[in-house]
Amino acid sequence: MPGEAENILSMEKFYPLLKSVNCTQDRITLAFKDDKAFAYAQKVWDWVNGADDHAFVMVAGLGDCGWNSHRQPFTVTSIAYDEGLNTARLTAKLTDWRTIAHTYDLTVGHVPPTDSRLPARDLSKNLALDISTSFPFTVKIEENGLTSELECSECGTTGKINFELKISTKLAVPTGASIIISPNSVSAKAELKLTESGELSKEFSKEKNILTLPLDSITIPGGIVNIGPNLDIAVGFEISSFE
Repeated sequence: MPGEAENILSMEKFYPLLKSVNCTQDRITLAFKDDKAFAYAQKVWDWVNGADDHAFVMVAGLGDCGWNSHRQPFTVTSIAYDEGLNTARLTAKLTDWRTIAHTYDLTVGHVPPTDSRLPARDLSKNLALDISTSFPFTVKIEENGLTSELECSECGTTGKINFELKISTKLAVPTGASIIISPNSVSAKAELKLTESGELSKEFSKEKNILTLPLDSITIPGGIVNIGPNLDIAVGFEISSFE
């Protein structure tokens, strides 16, 4: 992901060496526990002060700043050191993953291969959308002299949908995306009651959307991925004659 004048550093890697951390919108202040850790950080990080176009991304781990609810990136452009206090003051702009991740290949979720002989891939987490929901309904349609009423007292779905999403981006331009979906113990239940009244003047067919149910969403903070599907429920009638 980084360019020739960029680097990425995770605060979680050296967090145990810190005495205190203070993060704002445009600055990170790090106080080290001892001289040795501070001197090493100063030696390695001072690269960023070597040229105007030098920068690196400091990623604060969950809760490292005290207020961040997910891994939070900052773009660091310069550092000032206080050797007496073993403190580094980073000029660091709060940013987001979409902005800094200009070139990457991202894989989210995992769908197990149908062929068990295929080698397993290094995917850190299985993700699934829960589609379990209940939606009792009554719908009434009047057409060509006939009144039709469909009632579902026990309607619903259960199970999950496993998915694997791949996104490729180069220099902030999307270059590819694919998604694999696999049902996991998905089932539906419907106890229907149809009532007809009136006199049919001619045959008819009709489809009607009953309701749209939002399902659980999966989000990667920073605007990288936000998947929030809906479940559309529709019924159709086709009647030609009665006997």
